[in-house]
This record gives sequence, C-alpha cells and structure tokens, in this order.
Amino acid sequence: MGEFYEKQADSKNAGKAYNDVMSNLKAYQQEIFTVAREFSRLNKFDYALKAFERGKELVPNFYVFNFEIADLYGQMGQDDRMIDMYLEMLSHNSAYLQTVQNMLNRNIDFTDDTKLTGILRERLLRNIQQKPDEPVFPEMLIWLYLQQNDFGGALTQVKALDKRYRENGERVMNLGYMALQQKQYKHAADAFSYVASKGMGLYYRDAQLAALNARKLEYENSFEVPTENYMQLVKEYEQLITQLGSTPQAAKAERDVAQIEALRLNQPQKAIERLQVVLSRPRVPDDIQAYMKIDLGDYLLQQGEEWEAALYYLQAEKDFKYDEIGEIAKFKAAKVYYYKGEFAFAKAQLDVLKGSTSKLIANDALFLSNLIQDNTGTDTTEVPMQMFAQADLLVEQKRHIEAINTLDSIAFRYPGHPLADDILFLKHKIALQQNEVKKAIDYLEKIVNNYGSDILADDALFALGELYEKRLKDSVNARKYYEKLLLNHTDSLFITEARKRYRTLRGDVLE
Repeated sequence: MGEFYEKQADSKNAGKAYNDVMSNLKAYQQEIFTVAREFSRLNKFDYALKAFERGKELVPNFYVFNFEIADLYGQMGQDDRMIDMYLEMLSHNSAYLQTVQNMLNRNIDFTDDTKLTGILRERLLRNIQQKPDEPVFPEMLIWLYLQQNDFGGALTQVKALDKRYRENGERVMNLGYMALQQKQYKHAADAFSYVASKGMGLYYRDAQLAALNARKLEYENSFEVPTENYMQLVKEYEQLITQLGSTPQAAKAERDVAQIEALRLNQPQKAIERLQVVLSRPRVPDDIQAYMKIDLGDYLLQQGEEWEAALYYLQAEKDFKYDEIGEIAKFKAAKVYYYKGEFAFAKAQLDVLKGSTSKLIANDALFLSNLIQDNTGTDTTEVPMQMFAQADLLVEQKRHIEAINTLDSIAFRYPGHPLADDILFLKHKIALQQNEVKKAIDYLEKIVNNYGSDILADDALFALGELYEKRLKDSVNARKYYEKLLLNHTDSLFITEARKRYRTLRGDVLE
C-alpha cells in the first residue's frame, strides 16, 4: 500500500502505511528480515533501519540483526556506524571474528580507502583501551595492519599479546615467517630476535637461526652492504653452529654461511670445502643435502669446474626426481650443457621442464629453450650461439672483461644477428654486477628503443622500472616504465607484478 501511494505522489498516506507496518511487526526474526529487506528494495533505508531497531526490541537475541544493520549503514554512507555494528558483534561474541573480517574485506579497499581504514583503526584502538581483557580487538588490529602490509604495526600488537598472555612466541614466529614471504626482512628479523630473546623454549633455536637468515636476506636484497656486515654475520652464525652441534638446524646454518662465503666474500673454495665436510656427516636431512649439492654445483661452476658442477646437479636431481628441488637441479644441469655448446641435449632437458609445477622454473626453461631454438639448427651457423653461451658462462663466473670481449666479437663478426638484443640484456647484467647502474640503463633503453617488438622488450621495461624504483629511488621514471609495460605488453609474464608496483608507486598501496 505504501508503495502504491508513493506512485500516486501521496506521501502522507504512504508514510501512514509504512508506519502501520512498523506498528504491526511481530517478534518473529524472519518477518523482521523480510520487512527490512522490502524497505531496502524500495530504497527506504531509514524505514529498513527502523524495522531492525524495532526487531532488536522484540527479539531476545537481537545481535542477529547487526550484520544487516551494518550493511544498511554502508548503503546509507554512514561508514563509522557500519564499523561500530561489526565491532559490537565481536564484543558480543568473538566467534564472529572471521565473519566480520570477511564483511569488512567486502566493504573496504584496504589498499586505497584511507578514510575507512582510519575509522576502523581508531575504533579498534578505542576498544583495546576500554576493554583490555578482550583479545579479539588486538587480533582485529593485527589483521588490519596485515591487510595494509604494515608489518611494523602488526609486530607491535603481536608482541603485546605474547607478553600479556605469556605465550611461547608461536604467534610472533608465524608473523616473522609471513614477513619473510613478503620480503619484509627487517620486521622478520625483529620478530625472530624477540622470540630468541625470551631464552630457552620451544622456538628458541629456530628463532636464533631465522633471525640470522632474515638479516642475511635483508643484506642480499640491499645495495652496497659493507663487507664487514657479512663478516660479522658469519661470526654470529659460527657461534650458533657451535651451540647447535650435529643437528639439521646446524646444517642449515652451515649452508647459509657457505652462501655468504661464496657469493659475498669471494671465497668460493672455502664454501666448497665447508659443504663437502657437512655432506660427509651422518644424519643430514635429505632435502638439505640436495640443496647443498646444488650450491656446490654453483660454486664449482664459479670456479670453472663445469662438469664437476653438473655431477652434483645430477645427484640432486636423482635424489628428488619428482620434486621441485630435482627440477631446480635439472635446470642447472641443462644450463651446463648449454654453456658447453651441447645445445640439442640442453634443449631436450629444458623442454621437459616447460611443464614444471614451479612457474619460475617453467618460465626460465621456456626462455632458454626458445633462445637455443632461435639461434641453432641446420639453417644457421651455431658459432654465434656458442660464443654467446660462453659469454653467459663468463658472466656467471664474474669474468666480466672476457665476457664483454666475447659479446663484442659476436656483434663485430655477425652484424645484425638476432642475438643483438640478448647481447644488450647480458651486458646490462654485467653492468649491474659492476655497480654501473647508468650503463645498465643505457643497455636496457637500447632494447626498448631498437627492439621494442622483440621478446626481450618487456623484460627490459620491467628491469628499467625496478632499477629506477629500487636502486635510484626515482618513482616517476619507475612508474613510466611499468606503465609502458602494462600498456604495450599485456601478455607479459611480468604484468601482475608490474601492475602491483605501479599502483604502489602511484600511492594506491599504503606503506
């Protein structure tokens, strides 16, 4: 009747009909839901709200209406009241935690909506102060920080909960591992160090090792880290190894130290000897052994012992034939054959790896297989490809001058060869290893400008964006190259990551 009067422009009788509905509401939950939803259908949100308010008076378990009321407030643009309704549910029953989080995820864009996230944070902090004995609100605040990728804020709250409830550090360890996955190495190290500082306990040794590993990863993902930092880290690892004795944790620590020695302190022979000693010990877990064999292969390759390296890769592959570890080893062994000019055999192995469950391995195998296919065969001489593979190996061994000379020889002897863009990309890698960022950028820009429709164009654009973003801290140019990739290479493997970084640099993602 009210809707009929509305259509007749009779607002007086329409209002009377609507009020009659309210006065005749019964204490039946389903009837209240039905009436409120009918009012919502008519965009009469104020009446729908009145229906629920009347329902809260009539129905004993009135909290059942809170989610519907919150949704109404959201539609009415009363966001603060919407959030209050959700938090009132949590105060009534903490078992609604996951439901509330799901509803907030549906209504708030945590990467963009600073107004709503600000309201939610303020309300949570107020509840924490007013209801210190209800852990659900600190839990919600931790969840909010994680939605915004704010591991520092989350860690503060997690530590507070750990202290308040005298926990054993499990919650903090889990946050540390999450931070590692998100490459938030400093916050990860802080989390693990906190647990280690609690002294002997269930997670003490794991926390000690994880804290050192997080610092190692932080250094490796930074630029121009002083050698002294790595040397100090090695000392701390050695102290921990002595405490751990002959345990799987000690073996992991030895592997970390070997990586620092070989890759950061230019002591590959020392790393090789360390790993060989560890592998000779009993009770080293099979997976750690396999990873150590792969590392040994890498360091032997660095030393110029390619076939010895291949033997270790093949051992690791054999031990984990149907596992990702085995696929990593198989890929590295195929690369040795590629380096040595055994292109047909290398390609056969790489083609198998195109179906790898690891997207990274599959993509790398596809790229190298295509490189070999495009530059070998009966219709062309394999000499340029052999020279390029040799230069690639020299880069792996950090013999930069020899690598550059070899690449220049290809360009001189075979002008206009299809390897031209690959040569530029490899030169950019050499420049980065020598910390010549400007030169690396020049090589990449030549690829973009001269080979913009070739296969390496999107690789070059992404590399340029990353260089400007992380090395030069130039967000304007970084955005420019990420945007070019998004607009001109919609089928690129980098598209998802480029879009994420572009949005972050634009300010969409809160830091």
